Amino acid sequence: MTSNQVPHGWTEARVARAIAMAISGVVVVADFWLLVVFLRATRGLPGGLASYWYILTGIVAVFVFAILRLRRHWRAFQAGE
Repeated sequence: MTSNQVPHGWTEARVARAIAMAISGVVVVADFWLLVVFLRATRGLPGGLASYWYILTGIVAVFVFAILRLRRHWRAFQAGE
């Protein structure tokens, strides 16, 4: 069996990377939930969504950052870094 893959071992760095991935995943799920709740809440507010665009922008910015961070951690975890 000739394989160039790094053997899987739970080093301190891999454990830290796995924990960081778990935290990033929780942030993604929580931010998505926050977006859904926000969109439901703005239906009844005066002015609607247009009046609160800055809150929506902040939620989307955190979501994009968390997704990119999760992706970066996932690739590094798979590479064995």
